[in-house]
Amino acid sequence: MYRLEGARDPPFPGTPEDYINLYSECWDEDPDKRPSCANVYERLKNCPQESSTDGGSNDEEADNRKENIQRKLHALTTSIEEGVMFVRALCNRLDQA
Repeated sequence: MYRLEGARDPPFPGTPEDYINLYSECWDEDPDKRPSCANVYERLKNCPQESSTDGGSNDEEADNRKENIQRKLHALTTSIEEGVMFVRALCNRLDQA
């Protein structure tokens, strides 16, 4: 029910603002307002790889959070790249049919 009612967890501390804006747009109730896969891919490539400051803390925990976010961002970007390649291949096959 939590998600069905549109509720979302708050951003994880240190998550880059550009990344928060992007995934928030992907949650839009209106599918026509959500960014396309190609747009998501391009924006992810341009998202800063640094976490936002949360009081200037550079301790080990903050570094671990940053590395975790970067790993997830890389995995997501890789998945999107694979999806784009699949769609392109599928479109090419349909064009040839």
